[in-house]
Amino acid sequence: NGITGNSAAGSPTGPVGFINMASGSSITVAGRLFCWGYITGSGTVTAKQDGLTAKVTFKVVNPVEAITLSEKNGVYHLLPGKSLTLKAALFGADGKAPTEKKLIWTVDDPTVATVSASGVVKAAKTLTQKTVVKVTATAIDGSGVSATREITLYPMPTAIMVSANGVVLNQCVREFKVGDTLVLDTEILPGDAMQDVSIS
Repeated sequence: NGITGNSAAGSPTGPVGFINMASGSSITVAGRLFCWGYITGSGTVTAKQDGLTAKVTFKVVNPVEAITLSEKNGVYHLLPGKSLTLKAALFGADGKAPTEKKLIWTVDDPTVATVSASGVVKAAKTLTQKTVVKVTATAIDGSGVSATREITLYPMPTAIMVSANGVVLNQCVREFKVGDTLVLDTEILPGDAMQDVSIS
């Protein structure tokens, strides 16, 4: 259930047969044994000669082949002190789940954001400028497979500027004639803060 043994009497070019091993089972062969893993499982190979015995246990694993990182609402930006959770999906060979699912999470600039062992990304309480950080999840199974997601960090807004036809209004009253068109523009300060304004 995971290992096929090919026994060759002293020569890799002269196979004498194939043995399918059940998971956790043992086989005894003479000469040289070649093993192939074809499904996950484990088995023990025993070598015997003149009363001497040596055993080797094999474990066949399904390594990670791909990782994807996503946030449930598709939101990949944060304000100071806020957090979001990245969900990792791991894929093994033939679309099957990999044997080892643990990941190591890292962020390229820990001075502005942190990431936990469960993929929770949290922005620093104070952000002075817009910054893009890279959060990476790496498989620990030795496959070297990783995935990276960029998160944009924005400083806290300090003011909203409203202008009409190019004239700054804010709290003052702007008069215009019946039939005229008034174009309102908004700007969040500082300039690199998130420009997301609701007008009502």
